[in-house]
Amino acid sequence: MLPIGRNSRWKANFLNSGKGKPFLKMQSDTSPKTSDISEEPEIQNTVDTENQNPENISPDSESVSGKKSKKQKEKVPRKVIVRHALWFFCGILWGATLMFIGGVLYLRHNLIQEIPLEGDFNSVAGSIGPVAQRYGWQISYTQCGLPRQINGQPMEVYRLCKAPYAYELLETESERKISSMLPCAISIYKKSDGVTYISKVNMPLVTQLLGGKSVEIFNKKIVPEQEAIMSHFATRDEKKK
Repeated sequence: MLPIGRNSRWKANFLNSGKGKPFLKMQSDTSPKTSDISEEPEIQNTVDTENQNPENISPDSESVSGKKSKKQKEKVPRKVIVRHALWFFCGILWGATLMFIGGVLYLRHNLIQEIPLEGDFNSVAGSIGPVAQRYGWQISYTQCGLPRQINGQPMEVYRLCKAPYAYELLETESERKISSMLPCAISIYKKSDGVTYISKVNMPLVTQLLGGKSVEIFNKKIVPEQEAIMSHFATRDEKKK
């Protein structure tokens, strides 16, 4: 045991003597190294401060993380744009399909006009010539090998022509292709329901599809006169139309 006393000189002499050296050696061996103790917390503290301090984050890591976030943000709009583009093109296809079907149905119903007439077949066929001549039209009978009766029902085909209008239609070279449809043909026939009908190609509709000068000539000159001729024989319902 180390003697305890108030005399510091005695303590110094005791330690400097041979008796105090073993005690100092034992104390130095058993005591922890201050260097080891002090180094470990410093290492941990430096690691923690590096992780916690935003100033120690390298700009490369910030740029990499920024690029990743930008890429993630860009992926979402691209998917949305592609989706909307697909819906847009699908809508165009559906619209084009519906327009095509509607156009076919419209042409099927309106390309050839069929008008019910008043009176019997013989009276209409005998009076259509004189009525057409009142408006300056020439009418000719052209059966062209077609049967005059089908299943016991009479049928006759006529050609309507007016020279001044024909010249206006054909004087331009680009319009002469319409000559294959001239003169205008009309057909008078009787059906099993006992009603007499007249049918003709809807030339205003055809000229609308073809375009050109023929549209104006048909709509302003030919159609009004032909409708006036047909109105003499059409039924009351057709006259109202």
